[in-house]
Amino acid sequence: MIRTLIVSISLLWAIGPLMAAQTQNGFQIIEDFEARALGPAEINFCDVDLPAEDCLGVLSGGDISMATLALPAASGTQVYIGTSITLDIADKLNYFWPAARAFVSGTAPIRLRAWGYDPDLDLEFLIADILTLGNDTNTLLGLGSDDDQRALTRINFSSDATFAIDDLAMGLVDVQPGVPEPASWAMLVIGFGLTGTALRRRVSGSKMSERAA
Repeated sequence: MIRTLIVSISLLWAIGPLMAAQTQNGFQIIEDFEARALGPAEINFCDVDLPAEDCLGVLSGGDISMATLALPAASGTQVYIGTSITLDIADKLNYFWPAARAFVSGTAPIRLRAWGYDPDLDLEFLIADILTLGNDTNTLLGLGSDDDQRALTRINFSSDATFAIDDLAMGLVDVQPGVPEPASWAMLVIGFGLTGTALRRRVSGSKMSERAA
């Protein structure tokens, strides 16, 4: 009886870590793609302390795959592969991530684009556009830090060739998603205002050109 109990506990201890595809470190959520079924997958990227309806984004566009020499895992044995992989937040008015990063692998350059949301104009605007040099093997690609918080409502990894991401981490350990520090919030508001002004000028200029024509 005792021997059976020890074996059962040992099996649970061994299986437990593999079953945790998402883990939380403070307010940061990390997805390692382990123990998920292979094949096409849309993944709810949730704060593990929130109910399912409050998921802070859905990851889509890729397949869960076993790691290979060409597309290795940063940890474990499984990765998420594709040519265009997106994490999108549905409720952009109330939620955003202050940071995002993943380990990427692929032969062609891999591009990371990130968007924020302007509530006045009710549209997203491009925050960052980063490109690797190519021939990446678990290259850390991301943006945002404690000293450089962002307001990310959508991120997209893309490449001309199939690539892999692993250990996708959203957010910062000590910063709650959707609630930036006061100084950071002031900078974000200024950024929203400048973006909105530029877009309004562009729209006004287009209308004047149409009238002139």
